[in-house]
Amino acid sequence: IRNCFVIAIAMLCVFFTNAQTVRYPVQSSKVLQSTAGDVAMLLQKALPGSQFTSASYTILPQSGFIFIYDSTINGSQACRVESDGAGFIKFSAAEDNGLCFGIYQYFQQLGFRFYLPGSIWEKIPVLSNPYKKIDSIYRFTFTYNGWYLSGGHNCWVMDNDNNNGWES
Repeated sequence: IRNCFVIAIAMLCVFFTNAQTVRYPVQSSKVLQSTAGDVAMLLQKALPGSQFTSASYTILPQSGFIFIYDSTINGSQACRVESDGAGFIKFSAAEDNGLCFGIYQYFQQLGFRFYLPGSIWEKIPVLSNPYKKIDSIYRFTFTYNGWYLSGGHNCWVMDNDNNNGWES
């Protein structure tokens, strides 16, 4: 009787905890691993009583949030999003950029807003279900801006140093 009681309590905990996993490929980059952790944290905030974790996979999972590298997707900033609306959502892209853009675009459709870094600048909706029935390809044309060592309005101290041949 004691064993049946313990098993019943354990099963109730599993059913009412709503534990789910955000999965990424075992050979994925640190960027994608960090994104999976961020997704788990945000979903845990948005779904009261839920428990999300992130973990790698070697065999493609059939449920939860799943990130997949797919070389058949054209473009480094394209992401295919597929979901049954009930228990799984797959984000497929050729590169990390597409996967990251895809998940945050999906989050925007769910009502998440990120205005500046930090929790004070984010809006997290209260969700009953993170899965929305979808089969779409998100395409982005984000231009990366970088730092330049010279030019612009003011000169840098490094601009006066010609030892590296940067003057040309």
